[in-house]
Amino acid sequence: KFFSNPFGGDILYLDYWGIPVTVLWLVGISNAVNLIDGLDGLAGGVSIISACTMGVVSLSHGYYMPAALLFVLAASTLGFLRYNFSPASIFMGDSGSLTLGYVLGEIAIMGFAKGATMIALVIPILILAIPIMDTFFAIIRRLLEHKPIMQPDKGHLHHRLLAKGLSHKQTVLIIYAITM
Repeated sequence: KFFSNPFGGDILYLDYWGIPVTVLWLVGISNAVNLIDGLDGLAGGVSIISACTMGVVSLSHGYYMPAALLFVLAASTLGFLRYNFSPASIFMGDSGSLTLGYVLGEIAIMGFAKGATMIALVIPILILAIPIMDTFFAIIRRLLEHKPIMQPDKGHLHHRLLAKGLSHKQTVLIIYAITM
């Protein structure tokens, strides 16, 4: 219900606002991962990198259950990525990317809520920065262009890299590198 200052004292008391903040986080991360699922292997690879990074951070703070769940998520997604990377023989689709986003968001809450400091809040945001920023800029771009925010467009990071002449694989690998 609150985020504490790592140097002492409460800095933000959520009380009943904790519920809408949690719902907003889960819906936001689910949709962020869904929106980067525009190229074969992109959402899966970014999710693997994010899950592994959050798993290592969870382990370093002694949160073993969230770490184990994150590593299982990463391993299962890696098995899927073998068939989803370009040229894909199977596709993730909305149900897969929304599920990945939801699970990442939920485990982030589960793992980092134990140490409810502002640092614990910032870590998942930094780890998931690529999907979060891509979603944020998509919403802003669509609002500025007076288009519905749910209307698809070709302005996402992966579309812009493809438009610069990069191949599908190069684009995906560059976004993996940025995520790392």
